Amino acid sequence: MTRVVPDAELDDLANGVAARIASFDKASALGARAQINRSTPPPVADLRASWADFAESVNWPGFQARVPRLGKAIAEIGIDEIERNLNHYAGLIDQQA
Repeated sequence: MTRVVPDAELDDLANGVAARIASFDKASALGARAQINRSTPPPVADLRASWADFAESVNWPGFQARVPRLGKAIAEIGIDEIERNLNHYAGLIDQQA
């Protein structure tokens, strides 16, 4: 998707796209990703840097504050339902703060 949107609409657009992708069959999404990566793999240094950034992000206070709420939601609702509707549940988990 390539388009310009006002800043005020960007979060909703991104969340909608993410929710749509999350609703795809996992095998299909992984297959598409594999095909894309065959033709456009990122440099190994970029992959390592991305992984390092991600690994560090789990220590950020904002992430750590959400972990107990996410665990509670998973226990009450189930991981499959949360994964299917992550956009919805992420918003609810944030509202619990």
